[in-house]
Amino acid sequence: MEIRNISPKDYSRLALIFNTIYPYYTYTEEDIRYEYEEEGKMLNLKAFVAEINSEVVAIAEYYKSQYKSFKNGDLFEIGIYVDPRYQRRGIGNNLYDFILKEIEKENVDGLITYVLGSHIDSINFLIKRGFFEIYRYYELELDVERINLDKMYIKDLDVEIVSLKEEKDLDKFNLYELIKSISKDMPSPLPLEFPSFERWKIRFFKNPYAIYDSYFIAKKNGKYVGFSSLYKENEEVVNQGLTGVIKEYRNKGVAKALKLKVMEYAKRKGFKKIRTWNGCSNFRILTLNRNLGFEFKRDWIMFYKDLK
Repeated sequence: MEIRNISPKDYSRLALIFNTIYPYYTYTEEDIRYEYEEEGKMLNLKAFVAEINSEVVAIAEYYKSQYKSFKNGDLFEIGIYVDPRYQRRGIGNNLYDFILKEIEKENVDGLITYVLGSHIDSINFLIKRGFFEIYRYYELELDVERINLDKMYIKDLDVEIVSLKEEKDLDKFNLYELIKSISKDMPSPLPLEFPSFERWKIRFFKNPYAIYDSYFIAKKNGKYVGFSSLYKENEEVVNQGLTGVIKEYRNKGVAKALKLKVMEYAKRKGFKKIRTWNGCSNFRILTLNRNLGFEFKRDWIMFYKDLK
């Protein structure tokens, strides 16, 4: 087995590996290119592939996390993905040892990784190497074709809701502060280090998966108080990103109104499903989503390992 740096020639093969491991998602060669080139540059992502007889059979990656450690130090997020046909041959172990040696050159407190709750072998792999569970995210899905939006209409909403494209005098810094506030206020097992305004603008306004006319802002007297959005997965499925409202406007139906706007958009555009991911302790948004018709599909486990 040979381990080497990732190359553009690997992208189509990696898309096939990801689609095999996660058949309910869609990965294209262009998705892989964006992740390891555009997104990778912003994250300073390092990626390596394992080859057997000139065939790529696995990939390992790591990058600095947006989360801080329990000691408020830096963390790296890692991922190891092995073609199911080549699993249980020690390939994942060799890749893990390889990237761990690379990571040990950095001054980081620990590692984070995410595993599907149904991937028992991966869970056991991590536990044997000193990782432990710190959180879970629930993946929910809405059948758009079955929803009846007329029955969910909210009366007397005390805010205005506009799409990003409708907001002609968009205050980008106001929007940044809103999303930063919502993000840092989300239930989380670790403290969040939000990106700078300049870095955020690049990722927010140059995202190839963004559907900008599905980005909805709730505002009151010019102040942005809530936000929700969609990202395109494929021609039938959209993923719901961050949805949140600042503290002063919670429990007033604003979050529900934003979600209904997103749902109405998805239905009007002919999408069949909306996916979303919620933290296991974010009871308010979990309850709202279930009341709107979202159903549980799978859980993602967040694992942590101390390096110091």
